[in-house]
Amino acid sequence: MSFRFSFILIQLPFMLMVRVYRLHAYEQDKIYTLRNCRKENLLQFPDVTIITELRVQNCFIPMLDNELFVNFNNLIHLEISNSHLAALDEYALHGLTHLRSLSLAHNNLSEVKSWSNEQMSSLSHLDLSGNAVRSLTLNSFSRYRSLQYLNMAANLLVDVETGIFDWMPRLRHLNLAENRLVAIEKSDFYGMSRLTHLLLQENAIEFIESEAFIANTHMRVLRLDGNQLRQVGFLQNRNFNRLLHLNLSHNAIETLDEMQFLNDSDLNQLDLSYNRLMQINEESFNGLQNLELLNIGNNFLQRIHVKTLQMLISLESLQLNNNNLTQLHVGTFNVDLRSLRNINLSHNQLSSIDATLFSNMPNLRSLDLSGNRLQQNEFIVSLANIMKHNSLTLNLSGNQFRSLNMTAATAYEQVELSDNLWSCKWLIEEMLRKPKSINFGQSLEVHTTWSVEMLKVNSIGCYDENIKRSIIILDVSEAQQDRSGKLGKCETSKANQLRKHEGSSEESTAAPPLVWPTIKTDKFDSRSVVIWMLIAITLAFSALRVARKLVDRKEQQIKLQRLIAKYKSQKEVQKHSYSEEMETLHKDEKTTD
Repeated sequence: MSFRFSFILIQLPFMLMVRVYRLHAYEQDKIYTLRNCRKENLLQFPDVTIITELRVQNCFIPMLDNELFVNFNNLIHLEISNSHLAALDEYALHGLTHLRSLSLAHNNLSEVKSWSNEQMSSLSHLDLSGNAVRSLTLNSFSRYRSLQYLNMAANLLVDVETGIFDWMPRLRHLNLAENRLVAIEKSDFYGMSRLTHLLLQENAIEFIESEAFIANTHMRVLRLDGNQLRQVGFLQNRNFNRLLHLNLSHNAIETLDEMQFLNDSDLNQLDLSYNRLMQINEESFNGLQNLELLNIGNNFLQRIHVKTLQMLISLESLQLNNNNLTQLHVGTFNVDLRSLRNINLSHNQLSSIDATLFSNMPNLRSLDLSGNRLQQNEFIVSLANIMKHNSLTLNLSGNQFRSLNMTAATAYEQVELSDNLWSCKWLIEEMLRKPKSINFGQSLEVHTTWSVEMLKVNSIGCYDENIKRSIIILDVSEAQQDRSGKLGKCETSKANQLRKHEGSSEESTAAPPLVWPTIKTDKFDSRSVVIWMLIAITLAFSALRVARKLVDRKEQQIKLQRLIAKYKSQKEVQKHSYSEEMETLHKDEKTTD
């Protein structure tokens, strides 16, 4: 009882200390933060005039009263986020004439007002994201004429009324993502000549008027991904020549006939992935000499015109994965694409590739051709002869190769070859001398009943007379090092003969043949290995149990013999003592007589 009482006495001050810390603010360079508090805690500061930054997070403040911050004369940054704020009185922000940044994000606000009876001329950043605002009125931002950054993302906006942004001629960054906008009209962003970033992703936009962005002459970033656009006629706007990043992914665009940029366009990144494109004509990307990243993956492209990419002289990354491409014309990449470093053609329907298709790309660093129907590998030999391709990563997994030119494959930095239709005979021969830069298998984790840990192995599939087999590769590198340490520099005569025989034909880049441990490769079956291992373990456990029983039985016999001997000795002692007592008794009787 005394121990428990002392424990409560020790813990109680600590609990009180934590509670006080969470309710009250801490100060650092006139910056105050309140967490898990209530509205009355906003008025418990010793001197509010010195506060320059106030952060209120995860509190319960459903409403802000009029002139609540009237004495916060030097407040520059105010944040009230995740605090269940649902309403502000008409003049709740009155007195904050020096305020530069205001965040009311992630609350329950349904309307936007000025919340002050005087101009907030210093306010440049306003964050109202994550609320429940359904509409904006003409007077919503009438007191915020110096605003440069406005975040209205993740609200319930359906429409942008004409003239709303007329109060903010200095606005540069506007975020309207994750709302319910369905259309963009010509007058929605009219007069915002300084706007550089416009984020409209994750709405329900189906239509954009052709002159919707005609007044936004300084636009640098435009995000329209995650909408329902079918046409892109608005891209013919001549003021888009300063645009750097354009994201149109995750829409329903079917054609790019209307997408023609000016010759002096600064566009650097263009994302058209996850649309419904079936073809791209030769003029779609005209004027994009500065484009570095082009993503057209996850569409329905069946062909690419031979001249489609010829103007993209600055292109560094090209994504064409997950389409329906069946062939690539010889001249598709034989234009001036010397800057191209990354090409992704994975998961198409390519059955063959011309040997010279990638011959004009000395700076290529990554080529992904996985998930196709490739069987011939002439292009691998041709590509290996190009200068600097010893730093190229080549992915050919998931194709239909039966064999491969391994001499050419060793010229690359890394080659992925898993999940092909390898011939088992060819594969086993090549596996004995493949370099580390070539990967045939897929990593697997085998659960074992005899160990808590999992056995990590590499599995390779191959075909032997149309019968699919699996080869499991065990890492014996450590054992090999131990063995080499014991043997020193000795070599068997058979290994010497093999090395002399293959020295003229094999390059020095190939790894030496694996001669230890010796594994029979005829009719190799991973299931048999697992079964025999299980049988061996079962026999070992059975033998252990039998031995244990024999030992227990022998110990019991020894104990029994000891008990019998002890019993006999005790009986002899008792018999001897009894005889002595009888003799003593007889002597006493004779003496009495």
